[in-house]
Amino acid sequence: MGAVPPCAFDASIVLVVDSPLVEGNEESAFNAGRVDRSIVMNAADYVRVANPRLADISQPLAFPFAFPFAS
Repeated sequence: MGAVPPCAFDASIVLVVDSPLVEGNEESAFNAGRVDRSIVMNAADYVRVANPRLADISQPLAFPFAFPFAS
């Protein structure tokens, strides 16, 4: 199907969520299994229900930055 579910339904899969995403936003939006549908959920509810491992896995962008295709 190609969709990436926001929850892990298999105990052997560790769900990791970038902590700034849920700590810095009141709501989170997820693909609902289709490219034309989304689910918006309270971020705290998502953490409570999905029980992800929260980790700071992002890096801040350095400005100015250049895209690989920029000339």
